[in-house]
Amino acid sequence: MAGSSRILGVTIIAAAGGGCACGPRRRNVWDAHAFVGEDAAMPLPQALARLNRSVTNPVLGVMARYAPGFGIVVHTGRNSGRTYRAPVAVFERDGGYRIALTYGRDVDWLKNIRAAGKFDFETRGRTVTLTEIVVGRDASASWAPLGVRQALVALRAEYYVQARAAR
Repeated sequence: MAGSSRILGVTIIAAAGGGCACGPRRRNVWDAHAFVGEDAAMPLPQALARLNRSVTNPVLGVMARYAPGFGIVVHTGRNSGRTYRAPVAVFERDGGYRIALTYGRDVDWLKNIRAAGKFDFETRGRTVTLTEIVVGRDASASWAPLGVRQALVALRAEYYVQARAAR
């Protein structure tokens, strides 16, 4: 619903958007909060992203296709052409889908979907093609439900992706 913010279900923020099996990250854990403003690095540590790619994401991926509040970003590698799946927490907002970038803007799935200009999104047992990909910034996470908002602020996850269903 346009102008409203509602969670589609229960959220596990730490596991959402942890990347996929797209390759290693380029920053170490200590770089995570070394930058400020537009150059902010990923809010959660690289080690957690690696753990999520190898352990949490495969498990969460089974549930995320059907569970409320979750979804799978299906994207194609920019260089490899390989198809990847990244489980994320998702919210309906402003007539589209909103995904918190808990690992910051330097995640491979985001680079891939921006390069392609669209992506498939599996949620609640169906697949939707999303376009109009916009990365937004809101340090207060005012768009998120209260409990999620507090977690996002604590994690310093100030960026999100907004996308709409293709027409």
